[in-house]
Amino acid sequence: MEICAGCHSEAQGKSKEEAKVVNAIKEGKAIEWHRIYRVKRSVTYSHRLHIVVGKLECKVCHGDIADTNKPPRRPLVKISMDRCRDCHRKMKVTVDCITCHK
Repeated sequence: MEICAGCHSEAQGKSKEEAKVVNAIKEGKAIEWHRIYRVKRSVTYSHRLHIVVGKLECKVCHGDIADTNKPPRRPLVKISMDRCRDCHRKMKVTVDCITCHK
């Protein structure tokens, strides 16, 4: 829930579905997520590092998710190791294997 509260403590758009998330966070209720992104267990990923430290907007990895009216059934952007490495190179962030893999 902590990750959600960082981005969704206030509405980012006008979606009714996002309003449900914002209200659930404010009320301390658990959210039942329908997972659409899957990464291998060997991959370490931190939203906080990418959003706070990397200053990336959600749409970089999640596409136009803010413009959706309901949760998508599949990712709007395909996440792959090549895509992540390309972004790391562009942002001048290390591409050493141990940065993302346990």
